[in-house]
Amino acid sequence: MRRAGPAAAATAVLAIALALTGCSSKSPDALTVGGASTLDASSGATDPSVSATPTDSSPTPSDTPTPAPEPLTKAQATAALPPASTLGSGWKIDQQSAPGTTSSSKTTYSPKSCQAIFDALNSNATGKPAAKADRSYQRALFGPFVTVTVESYPQPLDTSAFGKIASAFTACPTFTALDSKGQTTTFHITALKFPNLGDQTFAFQLNATSSGFPFTAQFAITAVGNNAITVAHIVLGTGLAPGLTQKVMRATLKRLP
Repeated sequence: MRRAGPAAAATAVLAIALALTGCSSKSPDALTVGGASTLDASSGATDPSVSATPTDSSPTPSDTPTPAPEPLTKAQATAALPPASTLGSGWKIDQQSAPGTTSSSKTTYSPKSCQAIFDALNSNATGKPAAKADRSYQRALFGPFVTVTVESYPQPLDTSAFGKIASAFTACPTFTALDSKGQTTTFHITALKFPNLGDQTFAFQLNATSSGFPFTAQFAITAVGNNAITVAHIVLGTGLAPGLTQKVMRATLKRLP
């Protein structure tokens, strides 16, 4: 089985999260879904039935550098994507697959109350980025997988939009998505403790089942200047590597010009 099932299903959620990517005072913790986070992911407790919340934890290095207040070129966005060696031993670039962003207009959600909330988010979408680059990584045929997307816009991003996304996922933490190919995926979204990098970071974790395969994923979206960096870390079943999502995000931010 290729990564298409879990990755494509997760992209349906990612499309919603990116829809408003365009401030308030900055907290040391990233904005997330539903409230405070207490559980360290290194304990292995990634099941959504646990009462506490996962943490993507690793040592905190220096502050994120601030890029120039102007959109990146395609070449600059591509250069910001980290090499596979950044992720660690055994990781390689998946040359046959890129994450992309599936248009959420081709995806329907249930219950209907969630469809209405997500439609409202998409109606306020920021628009087309001036430059975009993405890259997929995998450690083996069946994962784990990581995707990184760099988007750069003509104007600085409105980080207040992340609050609207968090509110939407808090109102609809469990829902089913039906894509244009007829694939049905059930999602359960939970909070994720993550450092507030850049101007603002929004992070969350999800557990899902797609085509009979359960998978777990962490997403982090960081706005910095005109740029939005998205990191998705996906595994079949459970067993996300502690700190990997943050490690890749920091590495990408450091590569911005």
